[in-house]
Amino acid sequence: MASEVLSSLIKFCPAATGVKILSSQSLCWSAPNLFVDPFELQYQSRPDTSAASLLDVLLREALIMLFGPNVPTGRHNRLVNIMARWREQQRFCDEEEAKMVLTDLLGQIAELREKQVEEYLDEWRKFARNTRVACFSDKPGNIACWQRYADRHHGIALRFECGEDTGLPNPQHVQYQAYAPVITSQQEQLEIIYGRRSAPTAESFPEKLLIKGRHDHLESEWRCFETSRQATVDDESLWYDLRPFPAHELRAVYFGTHTTQQDKELIYKLMRANYPTAKIYQGAVPQGRYEIEFSVWNNAKP
Repeated sequence: MASEVLSSLIKFCPAATGVKILSSQSLCWSAPNLFVDPFELQYQSRPDTSAASLLDVLLREALIMLFGPNVPTGRHNRLVNIMARWREQQRFCDEEEAKMVLTDLLGQIAELREKQVEEYLDEWRKFARNTRVACFSDKPGNIACWQRYADRHHGIALRFECGEDTGLPNPQHVQYQAYAPVITSQQEQLEIIYGRRSAPTAESFPEKLLIKGRHDHLESEWRCFETSRQATVDDESLWYDLRPFPAHELRAVYFGTHTTQQDKELIYKLMRANYPTAKIYQGAVPQGRYEIEFSVWNNAKP
């Protein structure tokens, strides 16, 4: 589903959180560091590489180029071109002789790359500290979200307008895959040095926050990004913003199948007082199906 045709987003939450959202007319936008998922990238996330470990894989790759069965390809890269020329010249008698020369040459390259990785990590930490994310799904009947985020069907779901000229102008769909995101990796740095790929830039950071494991795919998550108004604050307790939303952009509230009558009545009062155009629906399970159906809620019903 493309973001251009998505007209609304669903926020699942416990009833108490829903009351806070409706009372304050604001949503909490969090820094990635406040996510509870251990597979998400964090402010302090680091790659699995160092100058020493990178030197080791660079040496192995260089020796393959010099003594392996295949002629090195990618001679547009200066380092690969050197290896190819030395191979043609039969510069070294054996691997041990080659290692003595290569250790010094590649060690300098590995140390320089380590410094560049640290600069890249500084950019990541600035991004992770200053970026705020709000998370949603795209359908109110999402059972996985009711179970995980809405207090096992005791909570509520809020439907907001999204798209151009709204407070949620550019929602991005989370991609579900087998491998967790990393800031960078030893393999990526190896490929950069040998010219097989370009060095990543800070522009790719949001994409790293749009990756989750395949086990979560039923949530069909969408994320919206903003930059914090407290961009210079280092206190982790302030790594979130409460951002107001226009009342008319709240289009509906959905009660879970187990939402208590007390919570329904409190939310009904808030809705009538502050969101008179929004509709209220009640969820129910149709017999014999793993689905949730919604009908207009009648506050006269128990």
